[in-house]
Amino acid sequence: MSFGTTKDRMLVIEGCPNSRAVTLFVRGGNKMILDEIKRSLHDALCVARNLVRDNAIVYGGGAAEIACSLAVEVRPPPRPARPPVRAP
Repeated sequence: MSFGTTKDRMLVIEGCPNSRAVTLFVRGGNKMILDEIKRSLHDALCVARNLVRDNAIVYGGGAAEIACSLAVEVRPPPRPARPPVRAP
């Protein structure tokens, strides 16, 4: 297996019976990108672990804003404006 335009090579062994291990290889342009990939993978694995432990979901990531937007979208149309009241 090769990686894009680089000369790097990797040996892949698949189909091992009774194996529960997974190895992830990540590549990035610099250390900052690799650190961000590592943080993102850690977050994703923590989410998966928490769902296995307790499958209750706490909504986040803009869920409140979307719920408000949907509620505003289905509100009734505004009433027609009244004529202005003039002082005697």
